[in-house]
Amino acid sequence: MNRISALLAAACLMGSMSLANSAAVYAQQTQPAAAAQQGDKPDPALERKAYDALNACTQEKDCNKKLAMAKEALGIYAKSTYVPYLKDQVNQARGCLLQEALKGEKWGDAFKLGDEVLAEDPDNLNYLLTLADTSGKLAKKSDFSFADKGTQYSKKAIELINQNKVPAGLKPEDWAARKPLVLASMHQNIGLFALKAKNEEVALTELTESVKQDCSDPVTHFLMAQVYNGRYEALGSEYRALPDEDKSGDKGKAILEKINGVVDQLLEAYGKMLAVSDGKTTYDGLRNRVKPAIEELYKFRHEGKTDGLQAFLDGFKGACAPK
Repeated sequence: MNRISALLAAACLMGSMSLANSAAVYAQQTQPAAAAQQGDKPDPALERKAYDALNACTQEKDCNKKLAMAKEALGIYAKSTYVPYLKDQVNQARGCLLQEALKGEKWGDAFKLGDEVLAEDPDNLNYLLTLADTSGKLAKKSDFSFADKGTQYSKKAIELINQNKVPAGLKPEDWAARKPLVLASMHQNIGLFALKAKNEEVALTELTESVKQDCSDPVTHFLMAQVYNGRYEALGSEYRALPDEDKSGDKGKAILEKINGVVDQLLEAYGKMLAVSDGKTTYDGLRNRVKPAIEELYKFRHEGKTDGLQAFLDGFKGACAPK
């Protein structure tokens, strides 16, 4: 679901970065002597050093250096009144490094950084969404290296969203419109990973939920068809393994009836996929792959004929219209 990429890129780290920017202003405008009057009156000399360290962090442009400087300052000035602002500098540096890793396609670095952040803040929805989305995109390119993490992050993101958590940097009214797309993407991720692991029941459950949230994504319908196709092939193998006398008997007829039902499910999934992808050139390759398959399946159910196929496909054009 590439549609949520822009959302994640825009919102992923806005919360932490805005806090970090406020820290820069604070460091420029606040005198150490004033900070020394707060709380339990920390040592003025140490506050001056903490202030200088914070100011240096806010001025540093290199993300790795900024992160190292902020972490070091937090270790030295753990009781300073500037600690919250130094933590914001850590957040800003991590956000910068994450964006650099993603842009440079350094996936291992991105997930390593994500692990570090989520170990400290397991409910960080922005990181969960970004990394879950990345794992799904990689899987669609046949790279399932991060399938386990993607499943974990997607499930946690769904849990938090269902608890009404909103990604930092997004207004609630904007999130309300985008929430179904994001939920659909997370369920699609889990379904895709489950399908790869041959856990078809979980895959179908997750993909069905994805369609409920957003029926307009062709990939979800295509993946559902792959679940049904697996069942179709298994039933076909079962039928072919029967002795000839059983194929025409009750056993054969029972299997054929199951096959017919699965073929109908395949036709529906492929039909919806073609309907929602119509006019979208991005999916031309997928459409070209599906068209011969749907023709053969339709012929299987209609005595080898394609009469009525176009009308059948046209019937799915409104399948995802709001009800």
